[in-house]
Parts: sequence; C-alpha cells; structure tokens
Amino acid sequence: PQLASVCWSLGVLGGVDTLPFRAAWRQLLGTDRAQEAAGGGDVVLTQVWQTAMAVRLESGECGAWAPGTPLARELGPVGATRAAALSLLPRARPPAVPGSTPPAPTLQVDPAEPPPPLRARPTLKVTVRGRSPSPEPTSLAPTPTDLAGPDTSSSPGERLLSAAWAAFSRGAAQVAGGAGGRGRGHSAYQRTMANALTAARMMHVMEDVSSGYPVDIALPALRVAIEADGPSHFSRNPGPPPATPTTSTTSLGGGGSNNGVPARPAPPGPPPPVVCGPTAMKRRHLAALGWAVVPVAYTEWDAVGTSPAARQRLLQARIAEAVAARAAQEAEGAAACRDTQ
Repeated sequence: PQLASVCWSLGVLGGVDTLPFRAAWRQLLGTDRAQEAAGGGDVVLTQVWQTAMAVRLESGECGAWAPGTPLARELGPVGATRAAALSLLPRARPPAVPGSTPPAPTLQVDPAEPPPPLRARPTLKVTVRGRSPSPEPTSLAPTPTDLAGPDTSSSPGERLLSAAWAAFSRGAAQVAGGAGGRGRGHSAYQRTMANALTAARMMHVMEDVSSGYPVDIALPALRVAIEADGPSHFSRNPGPPPATPTTSTTSLGGGGSNNGVPARPAPPGPPPPVVCGPTAMKRRHLAALGWAVVPVAYTEWDAVGTSPAARQRLLQARIAEAVAARAAQEAEGAAACRDTQ
C-alpha cells in the first residue's frame, strides 16, 4: 500500500515520466508488491487506477493509447488504460545462450505494441438516475467482467489493475447512487448551481459518471463538467501573491498604458488558495478525455451573492469560456498534427 501511495502521489504531481515514478510503478506491478496493494482496500485500489489513468493520459510514451487513437477505440477506455499502464513494465528477455554476452538492460518501451493478454471490451452508455445518457462514445462504465473481480489467470500486475478498476467503478457507483445505493448528499453549492442552470433552461446531470470520474454537474450536450469546489478542494496554505501589472508608460500606442492596454490593478484581498493535488489531477484527466472543465470555487460563488440572475450570468460566462478554450486547443492540436504529416 505504501508503494501504491508513492506512485499515486507522483502521478498527482504530474511526474509519470520521471525516473522515480517509473521505478516505483514497475516495482508495484511487476513484483509481489501487486498482491500486497490488492489487499489494501478500495482507497488504495482507487489510487492505483487513478495512477494508471495518469500514465495513459499524461505520459509522453503512451500516446498510442490516447483517447481517439485506433488502439483506444479497439480496446476501449478501460483496456487502453490497462495496456498503457502495463507498457511501462520491462519486457521479458530471451534466455541467454551459453558463452554469449547478455544484452544490456534497457528502459525503452515500444508504445505501438499493447500487451497481448488484454481484450477489447464493448462500448457502454450510462444512464444516470434515469436521465439521458452522456454522448461520450467510449464510456468508462463498469462491465460485468470488471465487477466480477480480478482474473486469476493473468499476471500480478493485471490482477491488481482489474481489482483497481473494480474499486474505482464501485466508488463512482456509490457517489451516483447506483447498485441500489442512495448516493452521497449534494452540497449546498452544488444544489444552488444546479438551480441556476435549471432557471437558465440548461439540461444538466447531477453526479455524472460516464467519464469514470464522478462529475458534480455535467452538461452532456456540450460535454461540460462543472465542479462545485468547496473548501475541501483547497489547501489551508494560501497561494503565491498575484502578479502586479507594471505601470510603465513605455508602450506601442503611447500614453500611460502597456502595449496600448491599460494596466489593471491587482485584485484586493489575500491570494487565492492552492488547489489540492487530487482535484487538479481530476481536472487534467477530464480535460484529456475531451471535457471542458468549469471549476467554480466556493469563494467565487459566495462573492456573486444570492441574485439568481448574477449566478446564471456567472455560470453562462464560465461555460462559454471553457468551451471556447477547448475548441481553440483542439484546433491547435489539429494544426500540429497536419504540420507533422
């Protein structure tokens, strides 16, 4: 369990391409440590699956399993995540011939060849609490095979990943109220944001799990994930102070502005708090899966006040900003792909 927590912590920090993470991850999946982690409970297993998702979505060596690639479409999101996680393990070398020099160990992994034991899984659509299913073409919803438990015929690493996925999906189902459960209670911030969306006639789903992660409020038609971030999503330590704009009179347009744009004073009050690591990792993963993430901090929501019109304007502006940023990022990525061809 401790080794699994170390891997998860490095994944939270975005360090899946560092040597310490690779060494710890290979030791976790490729040795008997996998059996120890499998007995660590759902909390540890959920961390293992989140780390596997970080490997697939954030590693520079696992682009073959990124969302939208042929291998990802063939294996499905669960199979692609398992394949990417196992691809970091060293490959078995052939037995040495007597009298010959054994080859030097290498850390190079060919991302074009997924491990053979993995099988493609059918795509599922998830309906959350009787609402319309999300348009996500490859859902991370649990299959009967996933919920049945680990496959005893596979390697220790594969069995650990199977158990990790089952724990991750169980947690998402409990949040959404699945499997006969009542689900977790919605926070006051979540309820008031949902009320503002209802007043604005915007279709939304509470506790959507079609991405695998439970999303506070999802707009399936726009693939927007609204996260009502309460105090538990932020650290107690304040962040760095905001940068103070310069007030130099040197500008391209002349006058007392910076490059023709008037300088804005720094916002009053203390610096904003720092987002906790798990929350930041969830945002990165949702964005990598194609969602436009709209985090609304409790301080920002409280500052708006109780005016329904002001709340609607805030959410509509933040949603439009997130959708535009995603479109610009997708256009930039498409242009980069054309340049490399």
